[in-house]
Amino acid sequence: MRMNTLGSSELRRTLMALGIVLLTGVSMFYATDEVGQADIDRPSIERTTTKTAGVWQSTTRMVLARYGHTATLLPNGKVLVAGGFGGPGGGGLLAVSELYDPAHPKWSKAGAMVLPRQAHKAVLLADGNVLVAGGLAADSNNLSATPSAEVYSPTRGVWNRVGNMATGRLGHTMTVLKDGRVLVTGGHRADDVMDDDAFASAELFNPTDGQWAVTASMSIGRRGHTATLLPNGKVLVVGGRMAGSNGDATAMAELFDPVKDTWVAVAPMRNARYGHSATLLRSGKVLVVGGEDVKKAGDDTKRLDAAMAEVVKEKGSDFTSTDLAIALAKDPGPYRSLAEIYDPVTNQWSPAGNLNAARSGARAVLLPNGNVLVARGADDESLDLNSSEIYDVKTGVWRLTAPMNDGVGIGATLTVLPGGEVLAAGGDRGYVKSKPGLRERLAQGIYRADDFNDNSALSSAEILRY
Repeated sequence: MRMNTLGSSELRRTLMALGIVLLTGVSMFYATDEVGQADIDRPSIERTTTKTAGVWQSTTRMVLARYGHTATLLPNGKVLVAGGFGGPGGGGLLAVSELYDPAHPKWSKAGAMVLPRQAHKAVLLADGNVLVAGGLAADSNNLSATPSAEVYSPTRGVWNRVGNMATGRLGHTMTVLKDGRVLVTGGHRADDVMDDDAFASAELFNPTDGQWAVTASMSIGRRGHTATLLPNGKVLVVGGRMAGSNGDATAMAELFDPVKDTWVAVAPMRNARYGHSATLLRSGKVLVVGGEDVKKAGDDTKRLDAAMAEVVKEKGSDFTSTDLAIALAKDPGPYRSLAEIYDPVTNQWSPAGNLNAARSGARAVLLPNGNVLVARGADDESLDLNSSEIYDVKTGVWRLTAPMNDGVGIGATLTVLPGGEVLAAGGDRGYVKSKPGLRERLAQGIYRADDFNDNSALSSAEILRY
């Protein structure tokens, strides 16, 4: 077979002609000896079956269209949606929050935040209140990262200011610790994600007095990373974009010990990534999914050339589509389809199968049955994937659900309801593809008014039943 230099679209067509769909329609799995633990010495290829893992159905619309918002399940079973952006013709930055009642089902207004904001973070505190911190807010008609934080009381239905963080942050993480405090890590200060900004600093929120305290810094600055509370009370921080003119993604991981107030490096991931998701499994292990590596953007041609050169060298001209697929899988490209599992007991990472669609900026939630749902996001050809898939922790297989409806878009939130169904709400589908830095912003949940067409925010919501 003659080697050619091919662009991304031609690469995909060529692989399809060979019977390979690298990022969609085919999952690459490895024979397993242990649940979630893959043996990379025995690769095989498994095609996705037509049977789906669940069906999405439309539900009632939100009161306001929005993207860049948060959604938090309350102790009473309702879902609090807060903030976001209504688009330049839809109210701009939003302060109004609303509640979804799955028992009826319907949406109702729930009071306004003190400060309109989007791309913030929200967590449920031990007392049942909701803490919101950071994000983009208006400052002298300009959007900038805010240090502001506030708390919502479900019993009183009101928002109240608490102490400010030491630093305004975007692209940060917020994690509730076992003692009830909240750890905030990393992020950056500007809505221009092409800058060289990334914080190593971390802060702790004490819900008792409503104040923040600076704690030990991470080993490197990062944004668009993840932070996961482990069963032992420590916090695993993984990946993200580093500071510097290139803003490269990192594979580095580290653990925060809230008792000792220290960070310790642990084994790095197999692949550098940012804009990924991290989900704590029932086993105590952490599943990392998707994301992208900025440095590898635009490398499809090099990937195919390198893979074909390797196969020809090893097999000669008589090679199969499976041989080429295996060679290509060794270089995941800029968009990550490969999932990984971290075992905090052994301090080791292992493959966890391949997504049916490589995606960055996707949402992920742990389902009541112990499996993991991943939805939407962007890949190398689309800024808005309408697909979702479920990872079976027992078999290590990813299975597509039925396609999502057109009602929700980029930035839609995912929330597991008390009955086990999953609520997806809001987002935006009117993006302007040509905007510089758009893809990087979307991966971190950051949205600019000029990234989207006027009045393109969505109020729609969907429910997944599986």
